[in-house]
Amino acid sequence: YVQQFDTAAIASAEKISIQEAARNLRYAWFREMIESGTHPAEYVLTAHHANDNAET
Repeated sequence: YVQQFDTAAIASAEKISIQEAARNLRYAWFREMIESGTHPAEYVLTAHHANDNAET
């Protein structure tokens, strides 16, 4: 599945970092997919690189 967003524009409009905007957009998209019933699931798992400590 692929979804594209204008992350830089959204980050600028919301006065947040591009990384935070991207995370918010990803999670909102996951939530939308689950709630729409298109992809019913109880959990969504995300992962990062082993050396990425931003969300751990």
